[in-house]
Amino acid sequence: MMFFSLFSTALSSVFYGALATVVLMALLYVILMIIDNRKVRTPAFFITGVVLALLLIAQFSMLFGALEVKSTVDSVKEFATLATENVDNAIDGVVADGHVDAVTDKYPIIGTYMDICGSGVESTGLSALAFVEMVQDTIASYIWRRVGWIAAFTVVAFSIVLLVPGRGRQKYTSVYDSECSVVGDTNEWGI
Repeated sequence: MMFFSLFSTALSSVFYGALATVVLMALLYVILMIIDNRKVRTPAFFITGVVLALLLIAQFSMLFGALEVKSTVDSVKEFATLATENVDNAIDGVVADGHVDAVTDKYPIIGTYMDICGSGVESTGLSALAFVEMVQDTIASYIWRRVGWIAAFTVVAFSIVLLVPGRGRQKYTSVYDSECSVVGDTNEWGI
């Protein structure tokens, strides 16, 4: 049951990550077309576009996954608050362990996280509420790191495309001068 929940969350995160990437890439394309439409026909545009798309899909997917975890942790915090509302925050390890067990029974993924991290309450005296707040802080910093990486990748790729000289088609030059008379040899048409 937990596997399918995690699997559907992962798939939705990847889907929304790809969707956000498409929107951002389209926005960058429009901005480049406005600045200099020859830039979108350079090899630098295509190479950085592919690399940026792959990096953005990964970062956006991790960002949306972290946002999903954050919403789950918020509901865990509400449950932990209800479970410990009659108990003082400075409780001993045995009582805290019982509250953390109640939280991990309702949200098994938190128990998996605690087993992986090795943060047992018996050794730290950590209450369930304090543990949830620690996870919230960790997730918040993780989300801001993802936003930072997305911004950095986008700025670097955009700068590379702008700095590489464009090798697109040259502008069309008119065969007419400013007075609308034909320039050059007119014998070609037999006139």
